[in-house]
Amino acid sequence: MKEWETVKLYGKRLNEWKETRTRPDGREYEATTQVEYKYTEYDCNGNALHEGTEDFSSERLHECTGIYDVWTWDGQKVNKGGNRWFECVRVVKINLADRKKLTELMTKWYPNAAAIRIRKIA
Repeated sequence: MKEWETVKLYGKRLNEWKETRTRPDGREYEATTQVEYKYTEYDCNGNALHEGTEDFSSERLHECTGIYDVWTWDGQKVNKGGNRWFECVRVVKINLADRKKLTELMTKWYPNAAAIRIRKIA
């Protein structure tokens, strides 16, 4: 991550806007059209720069963001089969384009981890 780059970690869903739509058979249903998420933006050293909110249309939310598990390995712990035993340390929602930046941010936050894995869950 370059010194001028930042990464946003999205948190709590603050607000949701819905509209009533009609199916071809005439039945009505409520559809989410827009959501608002709180975020914290971090610099290349892992320091929080500022917090804010961001609105997403339902299409943009599903196309541009993802939920990831962050797993760390301490360099020693292994399972019965002798394979590395990773522990899930956090779950984050980020912009899909920031996956590489997330890995670099986690290396700042977990400097004692021998290995860090980022796995997409949604």
